[in-house]
Amino acid sequence: MSDQNVVRRGCLTVFLVLLALVGALIGWVYLSLRPDPMPNVTKAAHSPTARAADQLITPQMDAQLAGLKAALPWATPLGTGVSDLCRTVVNPTGEDFLARETWSPVTCGRTVTLYAAFDGDLTARLGQLDTALGAAGWQPQNLSNRPGDHGLTGQLAYLHRPPDDPTPAEVAAAAARPNTVDLAYKVPITDPTPYPLPGPSTVDRQPLPIGGRVYVAQAPLVPFVDDGVAVHDDHSPTDYYLAWQPLPRADLAAAYPAHGAVLVITLSIGYKTTPPPPAPTPTPAVDPGYSPCYSGSFCP
Repeated sequence: MSDQNVVRRGCLTVFLVLLALVGALIGWVYLSLRPDPMPNVTKAAHSPTARAADQLITPQMDAQLAGLKAALPWATPLGTGVSDLCRTVVNPTGEDFLARETWSPVTCGRTVTLYAAFDGDLTARLGQLDTALGAAGWQPQNLSNRPGDHGLTGQLAYLHRPPDDPTPAEVAAAAARPNTVDLAYKVPITDPTPYPLPGPSTVDRQPLPIGGRVYVAQAPLVPFVDDGVAVHDDHSPTDYYLAWQPLPRADLAAAYPAHGAVLVITLSIGYKTTPPPPAPTPTPAVDPGYSPCYSGSFCP
């Protein structure tokens, strides 16, 4: 065999060895960084913890919205939407490129939405709605802290308020803004699973959302409310629905021209599917008056 063939064969061997090492490295990186197996979302949604939480919050949510509905006799009901969704997501790895992705614990969220239409003076109706929401314990989370900006009536006034030292054009522009308000609320609902989620992520330690939202719009506007249809129709394997009763936005728009405005009241509560962590074992108290050393014994 010539020296040239020996060199060629040696180079080929080195190349194949390097290729095998690169392939092994790629395989190792893939196996190391791929996410853990996805949690069984269906099983978690039907866990005893999830069932107990759902049974606790459902009557509270229904009672809240039924009370508001009874307090607003001038509002014509259009329907009710319900979504009770359990899901898991891949936790973000942040800036750590070589961090292994993990799945979040399965959590659920129940959302009930009341749709209605009404007529009459908008400011007066918003004042009545403010009174009903306040009586139910709903606390508005207005972005502005100025006097008079509280609640839905304050939000509408804030919407039409011109800037300081306005020009005539700015006054006209503020007055011409469409009559639509959107306001978040704190709602007096018992958190069914107040303990942290299992996991090292700080996200896992955050409480799940409990709150309401109120949207009001005057014709011809329709409040932009996420009816959840797009998410539901995606049929993602990470999602499982315990309840699903949508009211498409088209049905909401159908309230015009028979009515002059539409109202949407949404209540959402998140809950966990895993039981609380076990309580730490208490350390037995030591009697300070007792000593294990007796007369004549060696006490270190």
